[in-house]
Amino acid sequence: MKSKKLMKNLRVGDTVILISGKDKRKAGLVKKVDRYGLQLLVEGVCVSKKHVKRNTSSQEDGGIVEKEAWISFSKIRKQ
Repeated sequence: MKSKKLMKNLRVGDTVILISGKDKRKAGLVKKVDRYGLQLLVEGVCVSKKHVKRNTSSQEDGGIVEKEAWISFSKIRKQ
């Protein structure tokens, strides 16, 4: 029950702190909230790297791209 209350209180633009994981004690702004999957995207936290192949049809460069990954709501605390 506590988890559902927490998700109702979170909105886009709120500041949250991670309480576990490799980015423990980092703070960031909420960018997106997935209420059904109980996950959220936090700006500048939990950044993963993805190797992207060059696309010749649209002239996009390949390489290593950094992007934010989804975080479970149980790993965050509202500031």
